[in-house]
Amino acid sequence: MSKTLQEWLGFIGDTPTPVMASTAKQIKHLLNLSTTNYSELVSVIQCDPGLSIQALRAINLNLDKNRDPIANIGQAVPLLGMAWLEMSIDQLPQLEKDFSAEVKSGLQACFSRAVYAMHYANYWARLRNDENPDELVTAALLDHAAEIMLWLCEPEIAQKIERIPGYGIERGRAARRILHRCAIEDLGISLITNWNLPRMRPSVRQRGVAIAFGVSKESMAGWYSPEMDAILNEAVKHVNKEAGVIISGLHGEAAAAARIHHGMGLPCPVPQMLFLPILEEPEDESESVSDTNSSAALAGSTPSNTPAKGGLQELILRAMQDMHETVGLGRTAFVMLNREKNILQTLLVKETTVTEIKQLKVEASASNIFGLLLQKPCALWMHTENLTKYAQLVPAHVNDLLDSKDFFIMSLFSNQQPIGIMFADRRADDTELTTTDFDGFKRLCQRISNKLMQH
Repeated sequence: MSKTLQEWLGFIGDTPTPVMASTAKQIKHLLNLSTTNYSELVSVIQCDPGLSIQALRAINLNLDKNRDPIANIGQAVPLLGMAWLEMSIDQLPQLEKDFSAEVKSGLQACFSRAVYAMHYANYWARLRNDENPDELVTAALLDHAAEIMLWLCEPEIAQKIERIPGYGIERGRAARRILHRCAIEDLGISLITNWNLPRMRPSVRQRGVAIAFGVSKESMAGWYSPEMDAILNEAVKHVNKEAGVIISGLHGEAAAAARIHHGMGLPCPVPQMLFLPILEEPEDESESVSDTNSSAALAGSTPSNTPAKGGLQELILRAMQDMHETVGLGRTAFVMLNREKNILQTLLVKETTVTEIKQLKVEASASNIFGLLLQKPCALWMHTENLTKYAQLVPAHVNDLLDSKDFFIMSLFSNQQPIGIMFADRRADDTELTTTDFDGFKRLCQRISNKLMQH
């Protein structure tokens, strides 16, 4: 039976949002230490959307109506006090044990989208030099409040909304058809108003929150799709930066966030990112926009004074950029080996309008050329003269995807273990590949390998 907006608000009522088991365990541990301070507690709470929303509801519910709502978890937690925190983790429902498998899975997916959207919103704020990043981060969290409450109170409807593709106006219209008499955006706004939580007015900054939501949602299925391309185009307009800068930074944000949140049981966008090695960045490359210390900034704590760190994906993207600018190659990609070491799948593509390679997925088997390259570090130039010799080692579907009879491939290793394969073809000026091109490709791949050997 359909419900009006007011009926939905009454139906949801004071339903509490759950806390994750890992959060409860960490907080109990911290509360038992005499040296624990609020910044340590905040850094844990910030990673848990359920407890974060509950803390904001608690601090703002009885707040003077003439005072602006508190939007920062770092401010809310000290005001609530450790006694409130101890009581909450004991009394709030626990995500992992108090719900059915279906609801648990739905909430975990929703929580995951929320925390990644918070990271992406924080990233936009840094790129735009926003004066109030806390507002953007909280808005990205609260953007998921309606879906979280639907999973708690009406999971069948939540599941239908979960399956709606895309984001923004079209997704909102589809959700309205499911809710019949109520728009999910209106439900979210009304919940925020009822809880006296901070509400961001429609603006360019609010658009950034919507784009962060879209990136978070679409990246769960992969970074390369027409839908993701459309969202990234919106991001380029929003932050007024080059696409390469934004994509590199987002990959860095996602990889850094994945290492934090996956350990809490939340899904992550493209699980391979969890297994990319962490590398110390040289001082002359410290100007990168990707900052893995942003997780500390997101939680309101002071970043470490240790050198900035970046993931392997950033190192590879830099090599790809050099392949374009110094060697003149027109299409480059990194095809990563999965954790089980049986599948190679495209993870990174640099500056190409040819989308097929983004879908490349092949078994890491000795029956094909890619699997053979993983047996030891080596490079190969596939061209018309040796194509007959190696043709049977290139799977038919890979031939169709690459649509190229002239390309370079080279395996990459870390700690003497294969991690994937670099690919490049087509000179930017559409001329044939040369021996000089091959030498330049191998040199830049070797730069990556040398960097890995140092760590």
